[in-house]
Amino acid sequence: INAPMIVLKFARPQNQARSTFRIDRRGTRDGDPTMLVSFRERARPRLITSPDQAEASGTMLVNAATGEVLETELRLMTGDTAVTLQTRFERRTPDGLRVPVVMKETYAVTPPRQLARTLEAEATYSRFRTFGVVISTNVEGNEP
Repeated sequence: INAPMIVLKFARPQNQARSTFRIDRRGTRDGDPTMLVSFRERARPRLITSPDQAEASGTMLVNAATGEVLETELRLMTGDTAVTLQTRFERRTPDGLRVPVVMKETYAVTPPRQLARTLEAEATYSRFRTFGVVISTNVEGNEP
């Protein structure tokens, strides 16, 4: 599940009915209006599969004026493991597209009658590039 854009699966139009959504708070960031939208998955099969079919939940911090996602957080409790993924998005491409720049993962395992163990990881993303494809067709002998 360690994919920086995984939370966006829950917001896709074809998946929205699978979860409940609510606006937890409104605020501003860099002068722009924001909304913190929380979600909790309800439908089965789950979008993220686990042996116990654990439901996912989380939040998306959204620019309320543009709909751009600024930050996401995913939470999943499966078996004795609590998973949290936090991703921050910024404009880093030549065309100003928001892309994931940092993803933090935490896996906290608490086996019965044992000490908890936690694994934390951080991925950073850089050197974003765009590419294009140019196609041309030249059909000889078909003049009007």
